[in-house]
Amino acid sequence: MAPLFIAAFISLLMTGFFCFSITKTLSHVAPENQDIKPKLIWLLLIPGFNWIWNFVVATKLSSSLKKELTARDFDVTERPTFMQGMLYAAISLISVVPSVMIRLSAKTPEEMINATKGIPDNVAIAIEIIGILQIILFLTYWSKISWYKNVLEKDEQKEYEDK
Repeated sequence: MAPLFIAAFISLLMTGFFCFSITKTLSHVAPENQDIKPKLIWLLLIPGFNWIWNFVVATKLSSSLKKELTARDFDVTERPTFMQGMLYAAISLISVVPSVMIRLSAKTPEEMINATKGIPDNVAIAIEIIGILQIILFLTYWSKISWYKNVLEKDEQKEYEDK
């Protein structure tokens, strides 16, 4: 039971740092260009709700960045961070399907353990691959958000130095 709590704590901690990174990025976006308020990002910390909220954050963060970059005269032809965010949100949602199916099929903890043990090898491998993909997409999305934060910070520094 302790490893489960440790994993949950680490996951919550990582999500907290992720939320902080997004709010830091949004702090470089003018309020009129923010399609989502920074404090709403923290709703990603709510287990279960975050599966849907990831899609909202991906969409709203992308449109906020696009508006800000356009306002700063950057040539923006794509939706910044959108594809990475949507892929991460989708794989996060897909990753919970097996556990939800097991929980729905089991009425007692013993049945849940037996159902978990009865997962065919090929399905277990698919679940592991989905988990690895989720981690990769999470890190890719996070790094893209950080990249745009750095772009906005450098532009602000350049603008400050020009004055």
